[in-house]
Amino acid sequence: MASMSGKPLRVAMLGPYPRDPDRIGGGVEAVTAVLAREMARRPDVELHILSGLTGLRETRVEQRRRMTLYWLPRRRFARATFHWREVLDLRRLLRKIRPDVVHAHGTGVYAGAALTAPFPAVITVHGIVYREARIAMGLKDRLGWELDALYERWVLRRARHIIAISPYVEQEFGGWTRARLYRVENPIPDAYFEIAGEGEPGRILFAGRVIPRKDPITAIRAAALLRERFPEVSLRIAGETEAEPAYARRVRALVDELGLGDAVHFLGQLDEEALLREYAACSLVLLTSVQETAPVVIEQAMAAGRPVVATAVGGVNGLLMHEVTGLLAPAGDAAAVADALARLLSSPAERARLAQEARRQALQRFKASAVVEQTLAVYREVMTLYHGE
Repeated sequence: MASMSGKPLRVAMLGPYPRDPDRIGGGVEAVTAVLAREMARRPDVELHILSGLTGLRETRVEQRRRMTLYWLPRRRFARATFHWREVLDLRRLLRKIRPDVVHAHGTGVYAGAALTAPFPAVITVHGIVYREARIAMGLKDRLGWELDALYERWVLRRARHIIAISPYVEQEFGGWTRARLYRVENPIPDAYFEIAGEGEPGRILFAGRVIPRKDPITAIRAAALLRERFPEVSLRIAGETEAEPAYARRVRALVDELGLGDAVHFLGQLDEEALLREYAACSLVLLTSVQETAPVVIEQAMAAGRPVVATAVGGVNGLLMHEVTGLLAPAGDAAAVADALARLLSSPAERARLAQEARRQALQRFKASAVVEQTLAVYREVMTLYHGE
């Protein structure tokens, strides 16, 4: 896809991007990294990535894999000032790049810069901030999230083009915005589709950060109930524990209290190679969140052909079909989660049936090359409407 001048399409992608491409910090970083990597392979795209980085005093520029990365300083007190200095930095850089289209990820600072710069812009909504604000622990965190929710509303009112990664985004924000909504799901790397076998019986992977929104406490309580019937069960928690250390200590204390020290393993944040090994080794994937939009872990599990047990919250219902591609349970209900896991542990045939259908759907929905084609089609429409053609 070339620009209107016949030259390669110049894309400015704004969003959280991994400093180390092998260590992904969360779902949004995973999406931007995969989308950028796949897009950069195309000779008809000139890709520029703009991302904030803590500890910088000035912008750094780096060439990597046929893309140009710009690391911008993270500013102090950015939330309290509605990111005005960071937005200014991003807009100045965008004017130098002069992109054909700007693609911002999230409804925060990156969207603010994209929507106030003089270029065609599209926003991908990755989370429902006002709902996540209700889960925040502590006065300081709650205040920060409330400020983010105010910014989210401003972005939704101003945006004219929004990529919705799940039907849940459309349901939540359809009445809040006049933007055109485009359904484009998250991309998953080809390596996940290449995972073979059924994994080790009883080995359950929980790929998520140790934070209240992911609710690993319910997963651990479910594991305790499960061990009464399946002594070989092990729960492997792959996610960083530094974001909310007090909560992480509470989670570890629960493991000790329940006598699960030999059954629950905290792996920390894994690089991509180690995470792929965990998917290959597990037989089930578990997600017990209390709020989700389009969790990448479910999409990765489906691509890997691993049955998923997840809580029926937010956008999870748009990813998993109960008893077709996985099993759903109520949020916070450890007994129901344990029963769903036990059902699959007891039936290799049902695990295989769910895994086969999950991978079939993942191939249709999450292949990175297909998602890039859909994204480029959105760019084309956004540019056409912006230029009035």
